Amino acid sequence: MNLKSVVKLVLALTIPTVIGSFWYYSQKQANLEVENYNKDQKDHPTTDRTTVKNYKLQEVSDDNELKWQLFAKEGVVMSENHDVLLQKVAIQYFDGKNIKMEINAPVGKTNEDSRDVILNSTDKQKVEVLSESGKTKLSADKISINSKNDFEASKDVSIKWANQASVFGNTISGSFKDSGFNNLTVKGNTHAVLACKQTKVD
Repeated sequence: MNLKSVVKLVLALTIPTVIGSFWYYSQKQANLEVENYNKDQKDHPTTDRTTVKNYKLQEVSDDNELKWQLFAKEGVVMSENHDVLLQKVAIQYFDGKNIKMEINAPVGKTNEDSRDVILNSTDKQKVEVLSESGKTKLSADKISINSKNDFEASKDVSIKWANQASVFGNTISGSFKDSGFNNLTVKGNTHAVLACKQTKVD
């Protein structure tokens, strides 16, 4: 066999190997890209989100009077379920044109359809509810409010009436109807502290 024939034979034997190696490498790269894509999809779901600065939600009565309004410095609206993630939240309850009660929380969540609200504390700030006069204050790590304005406060809960008493418990539930604290029920590890004036004895 002459040199030319040997070269042709080597080339003929090498070409399938090269093609096979190229196919294997391409397949491996394709699989790797699919794995990376799936991981990225898992880490960053393609849920449509809309960020709204100075987010606002409110409810009016049949007489077109404002019942309550929710403000947040930022709201992230999820298009798939209409949940809204909230930052720096304030909710005001009205009696006519007067603000009767206000709730403040660092973070929370609401739903634009159900109008349910969940407010949560952070290490630096608790969820607080303050009456119009400032004489009644409820604080908790978490407060859940439904569309009927029934609420449940949980985790490290207290309610204080200025110069009267403080009540502590695991949960305090009730209603914000009529823009006030109504039908309060305290459960779990309940105790109270009465405010007493100190009298100096000579």
